[in-house]
Order: sequence, then C-alpha cells, then structure tokens
Amino acid sequence: MGKLEKPVKVALAKGEKQRDRVLTEDESEKYLKVCTQPWRDCATLILDEGFRPGEVFALRWPHVLMNGDGTGLIQIVEGKSKAARRVLPMTPRVYGVLHTRHEAASRPEDGWIFPSSSRSGHFNGDSAKEQHKKALEDSGVDDFVPYVLRHTALTRWARRLVAMFSFWPASRGTHRSQ
Repeated sequence: MGKLEKPVKVALAKGEKQRDRVLTEDESEKYLKVCTQPWRDCATLILDEGFRPGEVFALRWPHVLMNGDGTGLIQIVEGKSKAARRVLPMTPRVYGVLHTRHEAASRPEDGWIFPSSSRSGHFNGDSAKEQHKKALEDSGVDDFVPYVLRHTALTRWARRLVAMFSFWPASRGTHRSQ
C-alpha cells in the first residue's frame, strides 16, 4: 500500500465551523419546535431519514409509498452515485409528516411534496436558509448548518448499531433450545 506524503485536507461547508457537530435530542426538538413550514417538515425528514437537504426538496409523490398501517417507503431516484439512489423505510414521525401533507394537498398522485413558486417549482436551499436562520434565533440552539441534521441522523444510527452489537457477544451461547 502507498503512503500519503501530506495529510489530506477536508474542506468544510460554507458556514461550517467543524465537521463533527451532532445535535443533542434536546437541541433537535427545540429547533424543530420553532421551525416554520415547510422547513419544519423538510428538517424532520433530514433528521429522521438522514437525507441530504436537496434530496428532500426534490421529493415527488410518486416516490413515496404509504401503507395504511403507519409504515411506508421513500425512494430517492437521483443522486451523485448509485448508492445515493436508494429506498428507505419511513420512521413513524416521517410517516405522520408525509401523511398530513398528502391529506392537506388532497392526496395528489404526482407533483412535488414541497411545492413552491420558485423557478424549480419546489422548496429549495435559498428559502430553507432563511427559515433555518430564524429557527436558530428562536430556539436558542447554537449555530449549525442544515447539513448537520443529516450528520446527526447518521451518527445516531451508528450509535444505535454499536449499542446493539455490544450485547451480541455476551448473548451468544446463553440461549439454549429445549
């Protein structure tokens, strides 16, 4: 294997002070509570599903499957790589958000989930920045860029997996069939 001559530099996103910011449960709840719509719903999807903000803004109804039992799937059809195109199960909170939006929009079969009068036809990062800024001010949560919501989601998932697997070696061999 080769050896790096110089350390790799990672550029931070504009406005980002550090790469490892993760919101606490309290911070994320305080933040979401004061977000205005449609950013509150977008931020909830990012925080619960780990989506990139642009993926949420561009969601369309044909890519959402809602079962009548409170479960469903969301398909991301475009992305930077093959891995970015994926299907994920909804959290109960995301199901509630999407079900409410779907009912409020008279159950459309097509169209944007977050429509707007923007040139793209859907809510976008420019509009989100203003709502995000106001939510930070109103919540008292320390400044962060919206992408931190995704980082928080992925970090929380990783922590749950570590916790789950930490019990596995101790439980091996303790169950005996009779």
